[in-house]
Amino acid sequence: MLQSLPILNLLQDCCDPPLTPQDIEELEILLEVRFPKEYADFLLQFNGGHFSRSVEFPIPNPTEFVNRALINCFFGVPRDGIEHNGLLWYAETLKDRIPEEYLPIANCNGRDLVLLKLVGAQSEFEGVWYWDSSAFWIAEDEQSMYWLNDTFNGFLSMLFHNVCDEESPREFRPIFQAVERGAISRVEEYLAEGGDVDTRNRYGQTLLMAAAIYRWPKIVQVLLAHSANVNARDRKGRTPLHHAAEHSVDSVKLLLAA
Repeated sequence: MLQSLPILNLLQDCCDPPLTPQDIEELEILLEVRFPKEYADFLLQFNGGHFSRSVEFPIPNPTEFVNRALINCFFGVPRDGIEHNGLLWYAETLKDRIPEEYLPIANCNGRDLVLLKLVGAQSEFEGVWYWDSSAFWIAEDEQSMYWLNDTFNGFLSMLFHNVCDEESPREFRPIFQAVERGAISRVEEYLAEGGDVDTRNRYGQTLLMAAAIYRWPKIVQVLLAHSANVNARDRKGRTPLHHAAEHSVDSVKLLLAA
């Protein structure tokens, strides 16, 4: 069973439809692997997604230059007809660069990978690993694979968000600060208490615009469900869609659908 971890609340930037058990089976057939149950449960719940804050993990057996990594996103199964950044695309694109028993599941540092090691015809699971892409260019014998954890849930437990690295809040009003940091439960409480869904900050931006700017499409979903004005304009005449086009592809999808 997938662990309930606070860090996963930051995995927001994905609005592709959820996967079904049948989708998982079809994906395993296409990839010619069998997922460990913990990872399959993760895909069923999240179908990939981007972290909208800096999330990192330590390398258990570090070297001088490889000691931690920033994780950008988990790969899923895109449903918009664009397969890049999906599990299948990465597996096919990198099959000549990484050993065949490794399956890429997440992007780190913009170029490196988190992988599952699945060995043999039965896909025997041998842990979660980190691939340092730069090793390829240094020397043939340079270490490129680093063990991270024996279980997928164990790997998730390694993830952390360093609040000391946070920039000072841009927003002044508490409800906009909640949107800025992705506090979806606080936004839901605000709306349940009768808060104005189209209230504005000092820039003339609505909550919907702020959710798009700070890349929180799940908050965009909540606001749309409460009839937020998709055609509102800020002081510069920009709509929520204008902001989403600059900051969040998933929010663009939601706004266009609305």
